[in-house]
Amino acid sequence: MPYAPKSSCKDTIELYYHTIRDKMDEFFSKIDADYISSIVKDMNQFNKFSFYSNMHSLVAPLQKDLLMCGKSVVSCSELSDQLQDAKSLDLNCLSIVVIPKRLDSVYILEVLKTAKEAGSKVLLISAAILSQYDKYADYLISFNGTGTSIDLYLLHMCLHILTMEYRRCYMD
Repeated sequence: MPYAPKSSCKDTIELYYHTIRDKMDEFFSKIDADYISSIVKDMNQFNKFSFYSNMHSLVAPLQKDLLMCGKSVVSCSELSDQLQDAKSLDLNCLSIVVIPKRLDSVYILEVLKTAKEAGSKVLLISAAILSQYDKYADYLISFNGTGTSIDLYLLHMCLHILTMEYRRCYMD
């Protein structure tokens, strides 16, 4: 739960509901359907996708769809594996980096730099506004999360929206 609970909420359930509602309202007011469509259109041009996330359930649906469309997919959750894979990327690759909370963002800078140096394009999906990391992203979906597990819901929504749009354009 948020570190500074709302004084207007009388119990945990109400606080949880209001926090999720407020964050979802903020998220949906800022997400741009045309931008998502352009990301998905560009995604179809890549042959290889490297997912860097320590949350497999977040990225699994999109990975499966890409595999079904004949794309090569690699998934790495450990930093050493991410760095090793990032060194092997090239212009035909899209790195999809998911940062679920602020603390996880500390180690990812080296991975982002390595992927960009190798020639990969980068889609950064982050539950934090990380301006020092944003410059490595060719595509950026970020929001100011709560720093709690509530951010995982929003990250799931980001990836579900990308997956649904990809399916609509290339699988239906």
